[in-house]
Amino acid sequence: MFYFDEKPLGEIMQELSHWYEFNVVFEKESLKQRKFTIETSRYEDIDKVLKLIEETHVVTCRKEGKPYTSSNLKIKNGTCWQHVPSL
Repeated sequence: MFYFDEKPLGEIMQELSHWYEFNVVFEKESLKQRKFTIETSRYEDIDKVLKLIEETHVVTCRKEGKPYTSSNLKIKNGTCWQHVPSL
């Protein structure tokens, strides 16, 4: 179970990126400090986890590419999107 109670987005993304094996890049440092409360299964699909974050209307997420490869998650100017390189 993942349980983040008023945790900064930077810490949340660090743990999620380790579990789901993707890289995170914050292009606006202040977004790392935005606090979120999230509770979800560790075995939940990453898309559903990102949707939970997106529902706060602080960031929006967009996934590109194939889901079975390593990916990068970028968070920029209040928007986060996931890019998964094609094979």
